[in-house]
Amino acid sequence: MSRERTYRTEAVIIRRRDFGEADRLLTLFSRVQGKMKAIAKGARKPQSRKTGHV
Repeated sequence: MSRERTYRTEAVIIRRRDFGEADRLLTLFSRVQGKMKAIAKGARKPQSRKTGHV
């Protein structure tokens, strides 16, 4: 059973890679939570609002 987790923290993007057709896999570093990986769903779509942030 998969459960989505949502975190809100300030972080620096260390690495970003394309993942699938429209997603991006991010490696982030945060002072609070340390090094972590995240998937930005739909970040590669041209009309996505996340594109500028990622």
